[in-house]
Amino acid sequence: MNKGCQILAWILAIALAISIIVNIFQALWNAIGLWLVYIPAGLLGIFIILSIVGMIINAKEQKALLRKRKLAEAEAAAGIPLITDGTCHACGAPLLLGAKFCSQCRAAQQEIPMPRLCPKCATRNLDDAIYCAECGADLPKKEQR
Repeated sequence: MNKGCQILAWILAIALAISIIVNIFQALWNAIGLWLVYIPAGLLGIFIILSIVGMIINAKEQKALLRKRKLAEAEAAAGIPLITDGTCHACGAPLLLGAKFCSQCRAAQQEIPMPRLCPKCATRNLDDAIYCAECGADLPKKEQR
């Protein structure tokens, strides 16, 4: 179904919900004749509108998931290899690039610290280094996160 048809379907669904709410309100008003009929009818209307909004949001999430699944299937069919980056600290299995969890033992993976660059010679140093390993210069203090 194209985008225009989907929008028209949602507009018709909302119009139908409003029509049903009005009919319920009129029937209750004619049968009971109390002003308290406004409250349940209003709550019913809010519930219906929120349900429709929830369905729209869920449809968008499902569409994004389907798009991601199709892309993964196309990459697999084309024979594009997975890119690994290091190993799991718990079980030693290779990790996919950017993995938050190990695919073998489900262990949460820690963020890899960025190397510290020397301001004088641009040498990469360990994250916890105080002095440059190449020229011995003082490294800038680490930023607090």
